[in-house]
Amino acid sequence: VPELRNHNETNPVLEKEQDTKLDPSIQRIKNVTKSNHLDSSLRILLMGGCSGSTITQSVTRDLLEAHGVSIYRGAPFEVMNRKNNAKLEDARQQLRAKGVKSPTNDQVSIELLRVFQQQAADKGQVLAFKANPEKRLDLLKQILSPGVEVRMAHMQRRNVLDLDICLVRDCKDRGSPPLGYPVYALNGTRSKLCFARRKQKGVTTLALFDTANFTQRLQQKQAGQEILAQQARQLAAQQQNPSRPSNTSKRRPMMVTQYYEDLFAFEYTNDEPIFQSSIRAWSLFLQSLVEVV
Repeated sequence: VPELRNHNETNPVLEKEQDTKLDPSIQRIKNVTKSNHLDSSLRILLMGGCSGSTITQSVTRDLLEAHGVSIYRGAPFEVMNRKNNAKLEDARQQLRAKGVKSPTNDQVSIELLRVFQQQAADKGQVLAFKANPEKRLDLLKQILSPGVEVRMAHMQRRNVLDLDICLVRDCKDRGSPPLGYPVYALNGTRSKLCFARRKQKGVTTLALFDTANFTQRLQQKQAGQEILAQQARQLAAQQQNPSRPSNTSKRRPMMVTQYYEDLFAFEYTNDEPIFQSSIRAWSLFLQSLVEVV
């Protein structure tokens, strides 16, 4: 893995818009990123559901810390997820106290992000979190206002069949008609455990698929994944700062989409070439999150 370290200088910013055009919470995020004392850039891991995102984020946080990036652990993995986020109502009340009578969901999400980022900055740490580009693309574009320093990485599954199996078992398939439904492995009856099946010890669910036009739908899913990857790369390209000298010893490489299967291939074999291949995949995944020396 290339030598990686945290960037402790003020990051140059692009001032393409007047501050008055920014959402107030976005402006406060921008103010935090202007700190002269630490790298307070947001680290956003662009990953969808059922992609292996939980283990990927966990390992990413540990690897970043191993290379000198102190990660703030007081925020959930999915800061922008409005479900099961106990801090959302606190953020809503804070906005009302600031004069926003009826804050929108996006405003609340941005305010909550600002709160967590400030807490991280106060501790001299970095906020790293997952964002689903399929669901939160518009909100991400709002966050990426000029002057807000963000570093991003993107991961997805290559095997769309595995992806669909997980989505069906979690009851997260949004196809019309649905691809299928979850059943208990023990007797084949329909299961309503959905996402909760992940915490049920000794209980296994399977995905029962409707095979009508199944191959065509898998191909459509594959095409959709490729479009999402392209959108993620375009989003990250907005954060590439052309004002940074090209001949500097510190550089921010372009974000390269990585695949869950490559990152974790080493888990299933003792083969040295495969282990080295996973190391290379992790190196490429991490490189857009840090300074490479």
